[in-house]
Amino acid sequence: MNPLMKALLKRIAGIRGEPNLNDLLDRSDAVLAEAASDPLAPARNSKRRHSFATGSPMEELGARQIPRMLPKMVRQLGSFRASMREAKRHFPLAPRPANEATRGLIAARLRELGALEFGFAEIPDYAVFRDKVAPYRNAVVFTREMDRGAMRAAPSFQCLIEVQNAYGRAGVIANRLTRYLRRLGYNAIPGHPLGGVVDYPLLGRLAGLGELGRNGLLISKSRGCSQRIAVVYTDMTGLDFGEKEDYSWVKDFCAACGKCVRVCPVGALYPEYREDESGQLTSTDGNACLPYFHKHFGCSVCVGVCPFTLTDYPLLKQAWLRGLKGDNSIPAPPG
Repeated sequence: MNPLMKALLKRIAGIRGEPNLNDLLDRSDAVLAEAASDPLAPARNSKRRHSFATGSPMEELGARQIPRMLPKMVRQLGSFRASMREAKRHFPLAPRPANEATRGLIAARLRELGALEFGFAEIPDYAVFRDKVAPYRNAVVFTREMDRGAMRAAPSFQCLIEVQNAYGRAGVIANRLTRYLRRLGYNAIPGHPLGGVVDYPLLGRLAGLGELGRNGLLISKSRGCSQRIAVVYTDMTGLDFGEKEDYSWVKDFCAACGKCVRVCPVGALYPEYREDESGQLTSTDGNACLPYFHKHFGCSVCVGVCPFTLTDYPLLKQAWLRGLKGDNSIPAPPG
């Protein structure tokens, strides 16, 4: 790694030894576990969170790229450290349900903070990563968009900049929403988008924000898979943000499309779902993905070529439904 980049990462992340995302995530995991008053343990068949020991996309940056990346890194890692501080400051309150007025206040605050879409989910134990604990059993789940034009350029430095920017912005929202919920009298602990103790795309699906695509990412009506997910853990109940989109058609669309599977540079996306080591079904191979990911600006090719990145969601849905009815004037799905 570039010596300057190494020094910057150590300074911003508060790391004494070698810069290592795994170590930073493990520190955050320990803080979340310590803050938990009613922790949720993983299921026997929970997945293991992918290791990031093979490197970092930051390792390939040149001297001219570092100054452009630095502000994004400061915001991302700064908000990550702020999330840990918020967890340490947590003093549990008596749990209580949300009422209609509270739901309106929280929804308005999320929009004000810049959340793209948001929902509420009960966290199932199989969504908690192996050897981790979720600090509460419920979560406010929200997304922050990434520019689809930048994602179409993947893999590229432009794409990496946009991803890091989204991480930082979503992290700030999680921290501010946490403080807001506490002021309303509810227990809240931020779950930063950079790394979680739960499967964020799965939680987004359970919150009604979208469907899981073939690339393992959440596909939503607003940005397809061009988004980042963050959560705020809580024991609040009764938080329903209203009617949800019907995403039931998306899995069939992805099965018929398969474009991300065909163009993945390292074959990290499976043509058919298969069982992983935990016994859960998966469509992705993180061990194949991450080495290339680290050496090519965080890759994101599967995001850039996705029809949901290239075309607006309503148009794709209309084309797909017309195709099911035998209307061949609009091909479905685009490849």
